[in-house]
Amino acid sequence: MRLFTVTAFYSFRALFRWLSPMPYLCFRALFPLAQLGFFALIGTYGGGQPLSFYLVGNAIGTATLTAFGVSQAVADERQQGTLSYLLAAPAPRVPIFFGRAALHVADGMINMIAALAIAVMVFGLRVPVDGIVGVVVAMLVATIAICGVGLLLGAVAYIVLDTAVLANFAMFIILLLSGANVPLAELPGVVAAIAQGIPLTRSVAAARLYVGGASFDAGIGLLLGDLALGAFQLARNTSPT
Repeated sequence: MRLFTVTAFYSFRALFRWLSPMPYLCFRALFPLAQLGFFALIGTYGGGQPLSFYLVGNAIGTATLTAFGVSQAVADERQQGTLSYLLAAPAPRVPIFFGRAALHVADGMINMIAALAIAVMVFGLRVPVDGIVGVVVAMLVATIAICGVGLLLGAVAYIVLDTAVLANFAMFIILLLSGANVPLAELPGVVAAIAQGIPLTRSVAAARLYVGGASFDAGIGLLLGDLALGAFQLARNTSPT
């Protein structure tokens, strides 16, 4: 447990190399606003879905930022020359790699809560009281699934030099195919099938159900699917090589 806690704290703190928390806080407020404004306005005037479709989709979609931090935390081991020591260490890999993702789960939740608050206060999204718990659970599942993607990208970054390019590519693919901005029914058949294996697809659908007034039970199956997908990606990254 101590190994997990120490790894989580120091890997997250060292990642940003900040001198003050203000740039971090501004980024956490401005990025969700920019993403919501961009996709909501384009979708409203150029798409065929109601405004709430794009607001909910992109509030959950801000979880994709988590992939940047997680993948960079893992890839930094190679760049700083500590990868060989990490792999040779007798310490178990599960707390080491899970520790690198732990605080990013909380960070992803902050992203999505900020985005949802902006969607409600700025764009007028209405979330029923009965649906708040379901939306929060959908956020939690989404950020866990994306942390799995981040660890997978970090593993790929051992071969590919630029982690940021990988994370950007993954982020836009997820935003395009997860149903956050384009309805799954409008995707071509093969692409729609691929979308079912992408994290966030089910979390976005579940969040829309809860915002629409559905009961918590209505989205449990969807959330379990995304959670299983994220767990599979985490297991692949932490399995022995």
